[in-house]
Amino acid sequence: MKKEIEVKFQLDRKEFDNLKKQLGLEHSSALFQRTYFFSEGLPENMFLRVREERDDGIVTLKIKNREGKYRERVEYNIVLKDKNEVSKMVEIFQKLGFEGLRILEKKRLETKYENSKIAFDIVPFGYFIEVEAETEEELKNTVEFLNLPKEKMTKETYWALFDKYREERGIKDKNSVFNILD
Repeated sequence: MKKEIEVKFQLDRKEFDNLKKQLGLEHSSALFQRTYFFSEGLPENMFLRVREERDDGIVTLKIKNREGKYRERVEYNIVLKDKNEVSKMVEIFQKLGFEGLRILEKKRLETKYENSKIAFDIVPFGYFIEVEAETEEELKNTVEFLNLPKEKMTKETYWALFDKYREERGIKDKNSVFNILD
């Protein structure tokens, strides 16, 4: 179990690329992730996902800890040693009655600043910087270091942001995958 405090910033492509360049990451390659999320069958303050990346995966249960300026949750993780275990876990959760399966794909490049994790995320509907830390002070210091525009800050999940994007554009598909939106 670990506590995470996070915030996202939605940037345009130029801002995103400029920040990568400032941090010396312009030639780094991103990791492809596919996340399977169950939107039904859990209490509202819980979030269950199975994520596939590289040759392995991870099962995560996140529980909202408290409301505030940033998103704060307690996170439980189980690492899956084989990519094939991801589909098995998704099937097990479906058999247990979890419903509303949705898929989100992203290209993620991670780096660190002090004790904070900084993720450069490209999702089918935009460019985001996600900052995650264990304390609000660490998060605030990292956001200040990055000089990110406060008006572009959000504590929404990618799912909530994608739902707004879908609604604004009349997109019916509930999955955020690159081949659908490209």
